[in-house]
Amino acid sequence: MTMMKVVVLASLLFAITAAEMESTWIKGTASFTGLPHGTEAGEFNAASVKAVPNGACGYGTLTSAQYPFFMVAGVAAKNPITQSAQKGCGTCLEVQCVDDPKSGKQLCDNNTPVTVMVYDTCDECEANQINLYATAFSRMANLEVGRVDIQYREVSCPFTGGINVYVDAFRPEQGGFLKLALRNVAGTGGIKSVALRTTGNTANNWRQMKNTYGAVWEGSQLSTLPLDIQVTKTDGQTVVLR
Repeated sequence: MTMMKVVVLASLLFAITAAEMESTWIKGTASFTGLPHGTEAGEFNAASVKAVPNGACGYGTLTSAQYPFFMVAGVAAKNPITQSAQKGCGTCLEVQCVDDPKSGKQLCDNNTPVTVMVYDTCDECEANQINLYATAFSRMANLEVGRVDIQYREVSCPFTGGINVYVDAFRPEQGGFLKLALRNVAGTGGIKSVALRTTGNTANNWRQMKNTYGAVWEGSQLSTLPLDIQVTKTDGQTVVLR
């Protein structure tokens, strides 16, 4: 099998519909992950982060040149977000640090909300705990605090440019096999289905791929190359990537 770690840029965009506006705020807590090995929380320097390793969603390694620019998070399996398409992978959340006035403590350095994309799971997290990557957490509070109270809500993903197709594995022989993940999907980020067909084939004979885990889709018994990719979101919007 040919293993590929490439990103194909597609020029088509999804429109953001009115149904994809901000949802109701939910109270929760935020923790963080992603400290470089051997680095203490008080020594963290966001500028030193070069890449975010692959998470449970299967987006591959994210670099500083790729949206969401290290603004990513993991959620617990108990979080209602995981009941949506792709187990919540690709969903964008607006997260705001909120100090509890009853505690008399000021843990938040900044009350300006940050927008993060779900790219991972957090097995040890509580239902409404958002496990932010250190670069995102540090925009709200000092990492030495460890955990802060927040409110969060789903928002439309502010992606610009085309959809990114991350090809993780490809085998053209023996019937063919393709494994991919879609990044940079504007709007809710929720993908209902992905299908393949031979480029130039005007018949509506799309072969459906299977969402095996997270944001990863797999297909076998491929049509003759090259291939078109049809992406349908949960709101019914469809684009074809050629």
